[in-house]
Amino acid sequence: MNVSFETAIWLLWGLWLLQGLFGWFNVFMYRIRMRWQDERLSAPLEKPLLPAVLLAPMKGIRHNFEPYVGELLNQDYPNYHVIFSVESTRDPLYSKLRDRIGLSDDKLIWRPEVEPAPQGSPEVSPGLKRVQLIIAGLCETGAQKVHNQLQALRELRDEDALIAASDADILPPRNLLRQLLGPLNQGTHTAATGYRWIIPMNRNLGMLTASVVNGSVATMGGPEWCNLMWGGAHALTREFHEEIDLSDKFVGAFNDDLQTAYHVRKAGKKIAYLRSLMLPSPEDYNWSSMFGFSWRQYFHVRIYAPWAWWSGLFVTALYLCATLTAWSAIITGYFKAFIPIAFVFVLNEMRAHQRIELMKTLFSGKHLEALKPTFALERFATFFWMFVHFLTICRSGIGQIITWSGITYRVTGRQKTEVIMRNESDKLDP
Repeated sequence: MNVSFETAIWLLWGLWLLQGLFGWFNVFMYRIRMRWQDERLSAPLEKPLLPAVLLAPMKGIRHNFEPYVGELLNQDYPNYHVIFSVESTRDPLYSKLRDRIGLSDDKLIWRPEVEPAPQGSPEVSPGLKRVQLIIAGLCETGAQKVHNQLQALRELRDEDALIAASDADILPPRNLLRQLLGPLNQGTHTAATGYRWIIPMNRNLGMLTASVVNGSVATMGGPEWCNLMWGGAHALTREFHEEIDLSDKFVGAFNDDLQTAYHVRKAGKKIAYLRSLMLPSPEDYNWSSMFGFSWRQYFHVRIYAPWAWWSGLFVTALYLCATLTAWSAIITGYFKAFIPIAFVFVLNEMRAHQRIELMKTLFSGKHLEALKPTFALERFATFFWMFVHFLTICRSGIGQIITWSGITYRVTGRQKTEVIMRNESDKLDP
């Protein structure tokens, strides 16, 4: 091995060691920073919590329908209302949601404070002021989910000071709104977000890999200079929403959360990443559905946060390249390569231990039991799940066409999304 090549290789391995050190330190600090953040947010407020709206765009009936809807209607928050939005009455979700809330085709709004509860209506929070179900209609430009959000935003009450949004793939706790809106009520931030932790509903290797990769992304959040927002639980102030005319920024967009984060950061505002608001998201993936989900997530990132997409590509490529060159050097007799291999192995073990401890802090009961099969992958298969992660990022970099919830789109820019094909059942008017 000539001197210049050896120097280059050791520079690569040095970056590999720094990557391993950062990976451990970042997860190690996660719980400490989470505790600090929770202590700050638990400080008593001198004024009442601000009125809020919770937007919940939905499509199709998911396995967690009952706990999702039930918890949104029973939030531990003193003044809020929920707006569910569906694209069409042809979606079986429409009738199930209508009946679950106790509405009718002729009356899609219920005000618990002023109207008697409809027959069969659910128990609701004392703070719930209104429940509304909107039929958004089929989108012509932009993603259907964003179109549903836009229609819901037209129904805000005059007093709504905070706007929150949620996705139907989570199991929300009853203090979701109180936690999510904490930094906004304290006045320290304009926007806030939580994140998901994928809970495996089967032991397929693709499912377990998705959970581990998701965990590696989840524990990166926190530094305010680079925080993004996640659609499953995010919020911002009504004042800022109107200040930048965010609804106008949604027209033609494929994404709502990363688009919001872009404009928050562009305006010089801060996004609070709530480390303890890690929401369980039970999924039942196989390899095919795992890759479909993963590359769709990174497709969003590529369009709306390209710097984050390139960062993910660099980090995973660095790990793979350094690992392969180190073991190749061993095979050719360059046994000094055992030094970085050993150090990175130890750092990976330290990181895995910290992330497993974090899971034990965040989850319990059946969710923690479901996560236990991921522990071995976390500890001993870093190269494997990094490789899968790398492949999904690479796949998301190809093309402009993507299918999401049965609709195929062509996305050519932030607000340039064209619907090119729908499922037959979606083509009729609502």
